[in-house]
Amino acid sequence: MLDWLKVLLKFLPRFLVLNQDEGGLFLRKGQYIKTLGAGVYFLLPIVDEIVGYNSATATLDTTTQSVTTADKRDLLVSWSATYLIHDPKVAFLETDDIQSQIQASLSARLLGYINRKEYPSLGSQGIMDYMTSEGFRELFMEEWGINIQGFYLKDLALHRIFRLVRQEELE
Repeated sequence: MLDWLKVLLKFLPRFLVLNQDEGGLFLRKGQYIKTLGAGVYFLLPIVDEIVGYNSATATLDTTTQSVTTADKRDLLVSWSATYLIHDPKVAFLETDDIQSQIQASLSARLLGYINRKEYPSLGSQGIMDYMTSEGFRELFMEEWGINIQGFYLKDLALHRIFRLVRQEELE
């Protein structure tokens, strides 16, 4: 839909339909009023707005990144995570970009874990258990309003890094 048409529609009374796998945050004059489930909702012109979201489980895939273990081995790591919005008010009104937040938080946790371990002690099951530990999931849910349901490694492999810039050139 064209942007100008969306703006024009805000000046008219309207109905909004949220499907079964959708939810919404009802805002009046930009202030949070309540969280909505599936249904049909009437919106007053200009003052009412519903910020919709997908209430079904979603998946986030990442690209491959390089990380170094405690014994200075270079690994390539890529992963995916499944998540569900637990607290829409926190997730959408206090977080700028949900997928970026999930990726940044899980990547930092994963890289920190691998940086502390030596290569022979790393195992995919140990990493997945660490990433989905109950304490971390509860903290993430409380802080960001997002329930991390699963964490899956796609790649975990040794690789060589070719340095194109010498250390002296950086200084």
